[in-house]
Amino acid sequence: MIRGVASAASSRYYVCDMASGVPSTVIAQLRAEITGRLNNPADDVDDATLRQWVAELTEALAHMPVDARRGVVFGLLGTCFYRLHDVAASLDAHRKAALYTPDEADHANNIGTCHLMLGEFAEALDQFRRARALVGSHTNLGPIIEGNIAITLNRLGDKAGAREAFESAVRQVGSGTASQNLRLAFNAASIGYDHTAVEYLARYLLISENSVRGDLQDEEVICSRPNETAAAVGHLPLLADAVHRVLAQWEGPEDDRIDAEAGLAALVEFRASGEKAIPFDDVLAEHGLTRADLSR
Repeated sequence: MIRGVASAASSRYYVCDMASGVPSTVIAQLRAEITGRLNNPADDVDDATLRQWVAELTEALAHMPVDARRGVVFGLLGTCFYRLHDVAASLDAHRKAALYTPDEADHANNIGTCHLMLGEFAEALDQFRRARALVGSHTNLGPIIEGNIAITLNRLGDKAGAREAFESAVRQVGSGTASQNLRLAFNAASIGYDHTAVEYLARYLLISENSVRGDLQDEEVICSRPNETAAAVGHLPLLADAVHRVLAQWEGPEDDRIDAEAGLAALVEFRASGEKAIPFDDVLAEHGLTRADLSR
């Protein structure tokens, strides 16, 4: 998973003054807006906004001195390109970021993510291991790196190594935040541990609404929250597939299972299409559902 460069370690570089030709207030506001929104999984930033940020960051680079501060700007630029699905441009920007601030684990992790998306697994693993060596006590980034290592090792056929890296991520997260549990759910789904993925997805849902599990099984947590579950996995098809497989095996109430499966399928299909013009109600109707079914 790629990250916007927002760590305390990297933000110290992102201080521009009037001598550089870029007002410090403008740069600070731009950094705060971009990192805040890109690191918020609930904020679905549109392409027009991303392109505007690319233009503003490029303009800032044109007026900045050639020093370490450029590393953070290139990192932000790379993340914007990644969100625009231009992985090659993202990789180029993150490589430039690493030239200016080579000791930042964020950059190595983001370079590795680009290689992973391009199917260059050996190169990805090298970068993720470099990120692991650099991360130190950065507890927020550590589990992300371990999860990325797990996914990469799994793609390279090292199942045992993938399991070990995933377990390392779990230990670092502990009880964790909602977003950390959702990330663990995605990591588990990516290496083929469907039930573990559902376990952490259920934890994510409960933490998000500050609810107590009680006697509910993981499957019951998910089926009782179809709208929240669909929103969580709509952009994560591997996790959605894991949920489908687990629900298909679940021996709970059939109506709950079928409704949850259909609701997830509808939203995943809608988002995967990339065609925002397709009416969501029409997609739901193909599965015999209405919006009311997703909010029960």
